[in-house]
Amino acid sequence: MRKNGSLKIGDTEMYYAAFGKGSRSLTVLPGLSDGLATVKGKAWILSLPYKRVFRDYTVYMFSRKNKMPEGYTIRDMAHDQVLALQSLGIGQTDLLRAHDEKSS
Repeated sequence: MRKNGSLKIGDTEMYYAAFGKGSRSLTVLPGLSDGLATVKGKAWILSLPYKRVFRDYTVYMFSRKNKMPEGYTIRDMAHDQVLALQSLGIGQTDLLRAHDEKSS
């Protein structure tokens, strides 16, 4: 399964891509790289590095919401991520934060 989608979060949308067919969920948070390009329409290309876990996991990758208000914090982003997971009916997930060389 490869799917592109969007969710309503407050007064805006959040894009996501899903791939794999496993019974467990894996959520990938792209971090700051999401500011360069969203996941919209990119499920196929984003799925390639995760092919080896498709049997065990359904992988979800989310962008930040499209409109971020002034003063939007990391805590706000985390809250929006929880809302997105709940909207998709994901109650439990393993979490992977995409690696950013600058944060090492």
